[in-house]
Amino acid sequence: MNDVTRTIQEWKDQLSDTVSEFEKQEIVEAGTGLALTGAGAISAAAVVVSRDRRRSYLWVLPVSLLTAGLGFVLAAAWQYRARRIAQVEDTLRQELEGLDRVARAQVIKDVVQDEAEELLARDSA
Repeated sequence: MNDVTRTIQEWKDQLSDTVSEFEKQEIVEAGTGLALTGAGAISAAAVVVSRDRRRSYLWVLPVSLLTAGLGFVLAAAWQYRARRIAQVEDTLRQELEGLDRVARAQVIKDVVQDEAEELLARDSA
């Protein structure tokens, strides 16, 4: 029982770390998006089950809900991505500030060259 409690506590800590990475607005947007997407899926299933599924006006609500839901989810993901990029950029700038100009230029050149080679290798494969 003690191992189970410890495992559950570890999962809880991991989940709280993940949730703390998101801003409150992102959580609300993602939750709203998932709720709208779920409602759209349920209403689409209802239209499919109904006998009048060929009538195009019946698809307005499911398609609208699915589109709005996906829009909210994508907006939350985009905000998280932008915030994560800004954090990494700040960290890199702080690390580079400790170097002289020539060393800074060398590090930037090496990183860009490595990334370019990786992209070119991936495109040619």
